[in-house]
Amino acid sequence: MSNIVRIAISMLMSILFSQVAQSQSGFPLVCRSGGGMKLSWSSLFNARTNLIAYFDRAPNAAGTNSPLQSGRQCAWIDRPMNSGEAGAMLWNLDATLATTLKANGPSTPEVAVTGGSDMACARPFVDYMRTSSAYFTATVYNSNAGYMVVTDFRGGR
Repeated sequence: MSNIVRIAISMLMSILFSQVAQSQSGFPLVCRSGGGMKLSWSSLFNARTNLIAYFDRAPNAAGTNSPLQSGRQCAWIDRPMNSGEAGAMLWNLDATLATTLKANGPSTPEVAVTGGSDMACARPFVDYMRTSSAYFTATVYNSNAGYMVVTDFRGGR
């Protein structure tokens, strides 16, 4: 009898750990970037950078025939985001960003990824945030701290 209990407990624990591991790798969040999407970043003491993108929750699923609004919306493939899910995504990367401004007259800041071992990941993320009407998919999980944590990113749906 005790062997059956041990096997049952072992099976339940492996299922639980499998589900936790899957949720930490994330789920696809489809977004449409551009004008209304905001990007901020903070450099950290260990030469890493937090890239944070702010967005609106779409009223429909990304997999439906209704397109996401240009420049600001994100949704899960199978459902819209609910009000308890964060409207920001954070990606912690080893990347250096620089901002340039014109010395005279009005200027729109230019943001460039200038270094770091994750430079190849950071560049498309930054570029998609400022590209009008481009779709991208970020693999994310909810941190329960006010943002979704990005584990992967690619252009397109």
